[in-house]
Amino acid sequence: MNTMNTMNTMNTICRIFILLGYFLFLSLGFNVKACDLRTDELPIDSMTYNTIQHCYDLYVNGVNAQSTGDIATAKQNYDQYLSLNCEHELLNDIAIDLLARYIGIASASDDWEQICRLGARLNDISSDIRERYQNTAWMYLMYVYSLNMQNKCNQIDEIIQTGLYYVDKTYSPADKEYYELRFQHIISKLNVADYHSANQILNEIITINDSIGHHIVDDDILRIKQHIIKFTKANQFRNKKEFVEKYRDYVVESSIWTAALGYAEAEELWHSLIDLGQSFLSDTYFDVNSVDEENIWTDFMTWYSVLINGFGRGLNIPDRAEQAYNYVLTSKNFLDWHSSKSGKKEIKWHQIVECLNDNEVAIEFIPHSNEVVLLSSNFNKPKIVEIDSLVVNKILGYRNDNPLIINNFYKPGSPLTELVSILHPYIKDYKRIYISGSNSFAQFNYGAIPYHNKTLDDLFDVIPMISTADILEYKLKKKHNNRFNRVDIYGGMDYECLAKSQTVSNQKNTWVYLSDVPNELRKGFNFLPFTQTEIDSIASLCNKHNIKYNKYYGQDANESRLKNVKYPNSTILHISTHSFLLPNYSFKDISQLSEEKKISKLGTVLSNTGLLFSGCNESLKNGAANGDDGVLTAEEISHLDLTNIYLTVLSSCSSGLGDINNINGVVYGLTNAFRSAGCNQIMISLWDVPDYTTSLFMQAFYDALLKGCSTRESLKLAQSHIISLGYEDPFYWGAFVILD
Repeated sequence: MNTMNTMNTMNTICRIFILLGYFLFLSLGFNVKACDLRTDELPIDSMTYNTIQHCYDLYVNGVNAQSTGDIATAKQNYDQYLSLNCEHELLNDIAIDLLARYIGIASASDDWEQICRLGARLNDISSDIRERYQNTAWMYLMYVYSLNMQNKCNQIDEIIQTGLYYVDKTYSPADKEYYELRFQHIISKLNVADYHSANQILNEIITINDSIGHHIVDDDILRIKQHIIKFTKANQFRNKKEFVEKYRDYVVESSIWTAALGYAEAEELWHSLIDLGQSFLSDTYFDVNSVDEENIWTDFMTWYSVLINGFGRGLNIPDRAEQAYNYVLTSKNFLDWHSSKSGKKEIKWHQIVECLNDNEVAIEFIPHSNEVVLLSSNFNKPKIVEIDSLVVNKILGYRNDNPLIINNFYKPGSPLTELVSILHPYIKDYKRIYISGSNSFAQFNYGAIPYHNKTLDDLFDVIPMISTADILEYKLKKKHNNRFNRVDIYGGMDYECLAKSQTVSNQKNTWVYLSDVPNELRKGFNFLPFTQTEIDSIASLCNKHNIKYNKYYGQDANESRLKNVKYPNSTILHISTHSFLLPNYSFKDISQLSEEKKISKLGTVLSNTGLLFSGCNESLKNGAANGDDGVLTAEEISHLDLTNIYLTVLSSCSSGLGDINNINGVVYGLTNAFRSAGCNQIMISLWDVPDYTTSLFMQAFYDALLKGCSTRESLKLAQSHIISLGYEDPFYWGAFVILD
């Protein structure tokens, strides 16, 4: 820890007191001209008398020089005095006064080493002289202050305890000076990273300060609290649970303190907590599969959110929007940023705004909040927009398992159109909208929302994203020529029987929940006839446009094949099958599963959503499998290397669903898994789509894509095609979105 940095703002606490004490010494104590050596009462020999007289003369000369501003001469005389090491009862009074005066000179020039040398000589003076000298407490304060400035804190406790003895004799709790050495005691603990002791001492000060009813050192307590927050660094982060508990206490206590503070002090405290939280995030790794570590992460993000979106919102802090944007980016990306596999670096809002064009705006929904935060180069920093709570509550009541509700939500006058109306003033002047929903707000196709008698997609280039942190990578990608090297197509699967190639024993790949899935899943899954039609049509289009492809169907469309295929650069991976999310199948809820299996909720979610391949029914009905079981979970997908996949198309029901209630705001499931595996773009469905119309949709999509249209252009053309066939309800054409 850098002690000088630790002490810089503490100078405000001590410096005024130090200088006042210094000037006090220039006028205190002894009347030098009237101070004669009284030797008539003490029998001493002439040699001792001459030495004592010489010491006295050095002292007087030093004091006179100091009083006229000749500091060099004063120091010369004081140094000579001290070099004689003469100890005698007659010199006790001037000895302690000389030390005090010399400490005053050294403190004025920040000569901390000299003060330490002088302070060490205090023990050479008898205790009765120290007790009756009025500034002994000040000298110990300066001694300790200097030790702190040099980070010499290993043996400081004894010195502090001695100093406090004189402090308690000299001052009362109603005097500010009563607390100064106690504050230095806290600093000494911070310098050796003993945060527990620092907090204990601070609590003692608070108790004394409160007990007298005058609140003498409220401001100083706040500054020390900020120091404890600011300098709780990496060595404490090793115990993550303990740190998060303290962080929670800091947030709670700070929110209480704001009632007694001025705005500037409250804002400063808020920023200290933000800095501490960011340091913790930068220096900490979390095991996503550990229940305990996930609980710690969840607790921390909860209080970090309270700090930014509660405490900061209530104080109306000017840069809260900036911190809120960074908070959302952290929530959605932290686990990827800290994954050794992904190699992704942390991104802040200012990096995003630097790459936005003048006609682009980015929108993030703050998790578990009724606010969105927007970013544009035109206003240079984030801007927060509050969504009416009635609109939010209506949106939270959305159900994606009811076609009527789905259609009503994508019609004029719906809660989604009310949301867009609120955002209208902030998006109307742009052409491209990057949008990232959080939790329940990630369930919608924003491009399909009615807007000015059309849809948002008709008037804007709407680009849905898991996180707007991906804008940087989106911008860095070379412009794709839409000529794909290969298309790998899976569909028409035989769900009944495992292929012989899948029976190789490899137990670690077996689904951990296979032995206790609910009875509803034990019945297995039906063959999807139109998936065969779909993949045949795509294969035909590949032939037409001279694109290489592999088509896997029946027992060949199995889990092992997809896992082990080597994909060339710029491959399309198309999977037409059933997807599943266990809680939708009357299974135990995620929390209960997590507790039973001792796997984190995130790990549980990723293990309980996935895609079904050939032979899955055999595994489901038997409750066991020797190798790959036909159930490709999101957890398995996340560990694949799919970096050469340009586009993954999940032609299945509700493939974009997952856990929407986590603290991070991300819908953990297949989308997140394919992203973690390295896919460039992912096409997902937001609700259960009819088999027949999905087949027609995919044929139109690939017809446009393989002709050379971009993925988004092809998506819009496929939507238009379905509408032209008479399927005008959004339920039929609005489910599919492409996420970058």
